[in-house]
Amino acid sequence: MQEIERILKQPFLIYGAGAVARMAFPYLLNQEDYECKGIALTDLDSFHVEEWDHFSVPIRSISEWTQDEIDKNTLILIATSEQHHHEIKEICQSFGFSNLLPLTTALNDAITKRYFEKYFKDKNIDTTQEILQIGNLKLVNLLRRTDIPNGVNMLGQLGDFVFPDIFNDETLIAEGPYEYGEVRLKEGDVVFDCGSNFGVFSVYAASKGCQSYAFEPTPALNDLIKQQSALNGEKIHPVLMAVSDAEGEAVFHVDEYSSGGSSLLKRAESTSDIKVKLTSLDQFVETHHLDKVDFIKADIEGAERLLLKGAKNILKQHQPVLALCTYHLPDDKEVLSNLILEANPHYKIVHRWQKLFAYVPKKVT
Repeated sequence: MQEIERILKQPFLIYGAGAVARMAFPYLLNQEDYECKGIALTDLDSFHVEEWDHFSVPIRSISEWTQDEIDKNTLILIATSEQHHHEIKEICQSFGFSNLLPLTTALNDAITKRYFEKYFKDKNIDTTQEILQIGNLKLVNLLRRTDIPNGVNMLGQLGDFVFPDIFNDETLIAEGPYEYGEVRLKEGDVVFDCGSNFGVFSVYAASKGCQSYAFEPTPALNDLIKQQSALNGEKIHPVLMAVSDAEGEAVFHVDEYSSGGSSLLKRAESTSDIKVKLTSLDQFVETHHLDKVDFIKADIEGAERLLLKGAKNILKQHQPVLALCTYHLPDDKEVLSNLILEANPHYKIVHRWQKLFAYVPKKVT
């Protein structure tokens, strides 16, 4: 791919610090044949910048990068949503940069594939089969599938919580794992995987001896989760519903460029809409007569607060450990923490990476 050759042949800056940049950056940083000089932003928005601390690269506004230390011919890799590429090009050009390369979905996929083909080869993991076996994990091999949009994004999830566990490799952490401190999966746990996407966390939980309910409202991804379940002894239970604060139906906004970016909340990145069924977790427990809930993981693009509003009984009665993403909305950390403590003041809350971890030190009745 010619675009990769451009990146290989010269130093570059990454423009952006949102979801697209976070997805690509670990693979650009952790290969010797790439020379990333740092990150450029329109302004230093601390909401994004603080999430990059563990990468230890310079993070500056585009105006600061225009000073003498970097040549104006330096390649700028525009790592934002594709609908913003034209706008960002104009910003870069206004500061004198003309060597610009948009990080398209195709280029991002190619960078990811290139990295992981080498990574898996070094780990003696066979990528030629329909099933990808990593330790005791069995996954549908999305490197070989063309029918799942952005399927290679599954590999980034492996870097967040599978490789740190199996290989003790934290170099590919972008958003952070779902286990930290007291928040751990245990054999026999009942897990709610909210925003299951490709089903990777449910596969991971199944490998730990858990039963996982995989909530994913997108039909194509739900079908994929069924395939993941078949590979893992039916320990994964696909649920074709979105998690909210009540039962019903709603419009679900789909992002065709990134399957993980689809959401109940309207976003600029949304490209189409579908109607989906909703459930609250409290109602789901009641309907399915579950006698316990041990672990709730959620990455649902800003709807985490709706989840918590609809899980008050669970937090009070079952006291599961929680691992929730906190980077979708600027006030996520504060709002989610308050909702948890309102439901059950015995929870202890820790913020790490881009996640909130919560647990009750001892069961309180």
